[in-house]
Amino acid sequence: MSMWKYFFFDFNFTIADTKEDIVSAFNSTFKEMDLKTCSENEIINTIGLSLKDAYITLQSDCSNDQIDYFCKEVQKKTIQVSQKSYLYNGVKQLFQWLHNKNNKIGIVTSNDIEVVNKILDVYECYSFVDVIVDGNNSPFTKPNPYPILHAMDIVGANHSETVFIGDCIIDAQAAKNANIDFVAVLTGWENKKRFIDFGISDNLIFDNILCFFESIYNMD
Repeated sequence: MSMWKYFFFDFNFTIADTKEDIVSAFNSTFKEMDLKTCSENEIINTIGLSLKDAYITLQSDCSNDQIDYFCKEVQKKTIQVSQKSYLYNGVKQLFQWLHNKNNKIGIVTSNDIEVVNKILDVYECYSFVDVIVDGNNSPFTKPNPYPILHAMDIVGANHSETVFIGDCIIDAQAAKNANIDFVAVLTGWENKKRFIDFGISDNLIFDNILCFFESIYNMD
C-alpha cells in the first residue's frame, strides 16, 4: 500500500451516496415517458453503467429516441443535487491527507461531472482532486479500462504506483483491465465474498472508506 502515489476513486457508493437523487431522477423521467417505474434496488443495480446501458437494462422500449430523451432528462435532473446526496464519513480527511502528502487524487465515474463537482464543493473537497473523468468525457464506461487509463494519462500516473478504489465488481474488473491494483469498499451492493471470489485479497477489502483511510494512515 505504501507504494501507491496515485489514488483513483469511483464515486457512487464508494465516496458518496447519491442514491435518492438518482432513483428520483430515473423514475420521474420514466413517468414523463409513460414507462413503468422501477424499484430502488433495480435502479441501484444499474449504477456504474452508462445511462444508455441503465435504460436498456430497465426498459423494454429501447428505441434511440427514447434512450436519448432518457439520458438528457436524467442528466438535467441529477445536476439539481439535493441535500440527500452526501460524501461518506472520512472522505474529506482522506483526500486532505493524501493531498498534503503530494499524492494525486482522481475520480472516475459514470456520474455527470457537474454533480460530482457540486458535492465535492459542498464538502470543501474540490481543491484536493486532480482529475475527474465522467461519463460525458469518455467514449467508454467501466469495466472498459479507458476512463481509468485516461485519468492516469492526465496526471502522469504509472501502473505500479496506482490504485483504484470502488464498491462493485464492475470497478474491480475495470482496475484489472487497466492492470492496476484494486481496493474494495463494502458500501455498495456487493458483499465481501463476491470480491474474494473475483480474486481480491481479504486485506484489500474494507467496510467503508474511513476504514481504508485508517489502514493506510496507520501504515505510514
